[in-house]
Amino acid sequence: MMNPIWQADHDEILEDILEEFTGVIGFAELLQKDDDRRSEYALEVLQSAERALALVRVLSGKVLQSPAPRTCRINEVVLDLEPSLRRVVGPSIPLEVRIYPSFDTIPLGRRDLEGLILCLVAAARDAYSSSPGPIRVRTEGIKRGDDSRVSRIVVEDEAGIPQAGDMRWFLWTDGPCDLLNSLSPFAERAREAGGQIRIEAQPGDRRTRVYVEFPIDRARDVGKTKQRGA
Repeated sequence: MMNPIWQADHDEILEDILEEFTGVIGFAELLQKDDDRRSEYALEVLQSAERALALVRVLSGKVLQSPAPRTCRINEVVLDLEPSLRRVVGPSIPLEVRIYPSFDTIPLGRRDLEGLILCLVAAARDAYSSSPGPIRVRTEGIKRGDDSRVSRIVVEDEAGIPQAGDMRWFLWTDGPCDLLNSLSPFAERAREAGGQIRIEAQPGDRRTRVYVEFPIDRARDVGKTKQRGA
């Protein structure tokens, strides 16, 4: 376990870095609105800052934080993240968020789940070329044939079949993915937590769906249900 003094120093540095990247993202958004001639440059800055922020989140989970039980409530994360997702997709792409009514707890840390969702939505956004349809993010509770239950996140876009070069392609082909692709660390962490990630895209159908499923931490959910009923 990390020395508490070092932990405090690392946490403070991490917060400073996160604040700086948040400021860069905000500046790039303002620059896009201020001058159309600089919109392309601003978009590059915005996307670079978003990917850098995602990598910092990975670093915070793997290096700067002491070991701790990694769980989160999937619906709370999606709802809290919605304003950030709207900033990621921008004003020209509609975003629809729909929540399945449950208190499911999954065995994945909050920051890892946030990073995974942000990367999936950014991948959908980057795949659009013109006349974008909505990007949809929803949660679902799925009951399997053996009476077990899983909690699912679905990210759906209408950008067509994944093409070589965009981030969705790496999931679709399940091929090698270099470290510069910010999606890969979060996908790896999700799989380590027992999650499954799959992508569906049919020729002739513009919709592409990414399904992320996690086992439910029943012990925590049962305890919280008893507390609410007490």
